[in-house]
Amino acid sequence: MLNKKNMLRVISVLLVLTMLVACGGKATEPTKEEVKPEQTQEEAREVEKKPRPDTEITLNDGDIKVTSKDVEKNLAKKDVPFVYDEPVRLETFDTILKNQEFYTNNAIGAIHIPNQKIRLAVLHGVNDTIMFAGAGTLSPYQVMGQNNFPLISHKLYLSQDQNLLFNQIENVEMGSIIRLTDLETIWEYKAYDFIKIDEKNVDAVDPFKTGPNGKPIISLVTCVAYGEPSRYVLYGELVNTKPYTEEAFDAAE
Repeated sequence: MLNKKNMLRVISVLLVLTMLVACGGKATEPTKEEVKPEQTQEEAREVEKKPRPDTEITLNDGDIKVTSKDVEKNLAKKDVPFVYDEPVRLETFDTILKNQEFYTNNAIGAIHIPNQKIRLAVLHGVNDTIMFAGAGTLSPYQVMGQNNFPLISHKLYLSQDQNLLFNQIENVEMGSIIRLTDLETIWEYKAYDFIKIDEKNVDAVDPFKTGPNGKPIISLVTCVAYGEPSRYVLYGELVNTKPYTEEAFDAAE
């Protein structure tokens, strides 16, 4: 079994790969290596041994519905992609947003930032399709509400709808609420820092780190400009948790 130091090294390779290609860079698939995570989100739930309540959420202007049963099934998946695949053709973007089957088979929750009307599906794993359909998770070791929960999504520079994906992430005001949910719990984070990093700075999205006050954090990653070797990261610190309802998730700050 790999120790934590070696496990983090493998994680870093995967994170670098993802950040390289998120905005059009080229990379090759890393060497595959067996890694046993300390705890996945589904394993964290098994410790609690609580049944999930039956809940649901509508996404993409009402075209998509995701249920708590979908989330439970998707969190249990073992064949989750954490490498780049063939890029999505832009003309298929609207098709992805209306593909109910894709969300049913990949969604593990949602994220909402009322300050900039960012409201996206959270999808298990990351590849180009996922980054066009919502926000993807960057490693199999991250758990909502624990340590760091990094998410990555595209920008659509030529779109007239600037509220798509993470287009407005750099305009989120510090102190704004960032809500994350798995359709059972809502974790509320408060934005506290926004930085520009080099694509090789994998420490910024280390799933084992915590915030400056030792609290759990969320890290939202997107590109700065197409092909540019740097990334924006918006950080939020956990300030509250509450049971999930769609009304509570959609509330104004």
